[in-house]
Amino acid sequence: MRFKIKYIIKYVLLILSSLTIQSSFLPWNYILDNNYGLKEFNNNKYADSEKLFLKADHDNPNNSQIKFNLASVMYKEKKYIESQSIYLELLKREKLDSILRQKIHYNLANVLYRMGQQSNPEMFWGNAIKHYEIALDIIPQDKNAKDNYEFVMNKLKKNNHQNQNNQTENKESNDKNNFNKNQTNSSDNSIRKIPQQLDDNISESDINQLMEQMKKDEESTQSSLNRRQENNSQNKNKSQMIKKDW
Repeated sequence: MRFKIKYIIKYVLLILSSLTIQSSFLPWNYILDNNYGLKEFNNNKYADSEKLFLKADHDNPNNSQIKFNLASVMYKEKKYIESQSIYLELLKREKLDSILRQKIHYNLANVLYRMGQQSNPEMFWGNAIKHYEIALDIIPQDKNAKDNYEFVMNKLKKNNHQNQNNQTENKESNDKNNFNKNQTNSSDNSIRKIPQQLDDNISESDINQLMEQMKKDEESTQSSLNRRQENNSQNKNKSQMIKKDW
């Protein structure tokens, strides 16, 4: 009798040991990991939540809800590129219920808005608006989607208006610079043409020197004029003489 009891105990322990070893391979483990991941997510422990969702996704990669949760926690961790990639992958799946599809479009729009805050807002916010519109087409009464849609739309309009103002300001600045450049060039040209003005503190000797130079310039000009008149007179006489001889 004692032998039988001992044998039964060993057999039960062997079974329990086998169950423990196999438990890590049970098909419902991903459910536990996903549920624990949601718990950590709600406690704002996003890094721990991501690990659990990754584990659940590894065990059941075809589960769209787990992938959705994984993308959502990555959004919270500001891993926008990774989050966007998962949402886009999910949208390619045909077997999605309308509620989950609506949530994907809404969350993807939020991701795109955040990406637009970092760079190229016109492109990212424009795409975000499209996904908000799809989300509202599926569930028109979604207040969050409607509010975010209007918010991002206003941001995009302000951004476009600001870009137009910046372009106008840059154009006006360039026009002004070109105008000033032309003004400077014109002044430079004028400086070479206009005689230098006398300084208020110019000395008497400088004045005398300047007057002497002006006198020489006048004499030179008059001499040149006299020579020109003399040449013209000689040419005229020569022309008259030729006419007479001929």
